Parts: sequence; C-alpha cells; structure tokens
Amino acid sequence: MDAYCTDRGKEYLSDDEKLDQVRAFYSWKIHTCVQIEEKDAASGWSYELRDVSQGFLRPPQTVRSEMPLKVYHYDYSGFKTVSAEGFWVSTDTSKDKQLVQQIAAKIDCDSSERTCKERDAELFGGLLHPESEEYKVTKWDGSGVVADDEEGGNCNLGIMGTDNIFSCTKDGINNVIISKVNELHGHVIDKPYSDWTDNGEGGPPATVKTPDHPFSQTDCKRAMDKVVSELSF
Repeated sequence: MDAYCTDRGKEYLSDDEKLDQVRAFYSWKIHTCVQIEEKDAASGWSYELRDVSQGFLRPPQTVRSEMPLKVYHYDYSGFKTVSAEGFWVSTDTSKDKQLVQQIAAKIDCDSSERTCKERDAELFGGLLHPESEEYKVTKWDGSGVVADDEEGGNCNLGIMGTDNIFSCTKDGINNVIISKVNELHGHVIDKPYSDWTDNGEGGPPATVKTPDHPFSQTDCKRAMDKVVSELSF
C-alpha cells in the first residue's frame, strides 16, 4: 500500500515545488494515503500532511452528464457571430497529455470586434474554478473561424483544495479532528474550519486564531511527528 501511496503522492507535486522531505504511507486509521511534506526554504518553511487519495477528506460528489457539442452561427447584413459550447477533449492519445478534469467551455466570436471570448468552468481541488480568455481572430470565412492566443498560450492556475490533514508554519497549526471529519463522512469543504479542525491541542486552528507567539520549526516538527505516529497505526 505504501508503494501505491507514493505513486499517488507524486501526482500531487508540481514541477516547481521545492520540498526537502517527501514521504507517503497508508494510514489504516483513516483509510487513506497520507503524504508528509517538509519544506525548509528561505522564502518560508512548512510542515504538511496531505490526503493524496481522498479517502478521508472527500471531494464533492459530482454526476457526469454527456453534453453534445453545440455550434451557433448568425449572419445578418454583414454582422456575424459564431458561438460554441461543450467540453474540451484531448486530441492526443498519450497518457501524459490527458485532461486532469472535465472542462466545460463556451466560446463567442464577433466578426466586427475580430475577437473570440472563451469562458471555462472546471472542478479542481474540490472547488469550482472559472476561467476566461480572449483570442484575436486571424481568419473568418466560409470554411470556419481561426483565432489565436496573443499571450502565447500561457496558463496560470491558482487553486486551494481541501486535502490538508495537518499543516504547520510560524503562524500556527491547522489539524483535522478525525472524529469530526468521520461524523461528516469526509465532506468538509463547505463547513467552517472551526467545525472540524483545531490547533492539535483542542484550541482554535491557525485559520481562526494565530498563536500568541510564532512557532519554531522544532515546534512544528514535534507536532507533525505526533500526528504521524497516531496515523501510522
């Protein structure tokens, strides 16, 4: 199980993420893969335990429904618009070039403005993430519409999901209360942090109240090791 958890944990790491210690294990106590992440950097140190298989902190339940591609074209006295809506799909069959999540999209093109505007919606990290992009039309004729991204296809994604079992920085500790999460069957994303997390000692978590004195790395390491010990059984 630990080998499986190690593979799942690797999927959670971004290419630019600099961590000093990374280790994953299966916790029979909460029936999920837990990844230990320690960062000791000049920009800021941190200690985290993450649920990388979502067996304990569960994402929202969703239902997938097939929606066919719809294309609309309007042309009246030289005023032309085209719109399309559906889901993005990968045109490459390679395993490492598949979409992580389903992305719903709506695209509206206006010939007078020479632009196409795309609006996306994606469920990622347990949160619904909207995105928009504008493209410049480079070709519009009877064969179709071609529009290019002037930014060169740069993509920026900023999402915070609910997968932290434990986190500690100089600003304090956020620690899940196992009994509370179990009562909620793992569905905590829409619940206040104070309902299911504490500071590891029964007090309010750092998201609610910062400690009177900054934590040291020794404080955080000791607190995390305690939680790891409890989850290892």
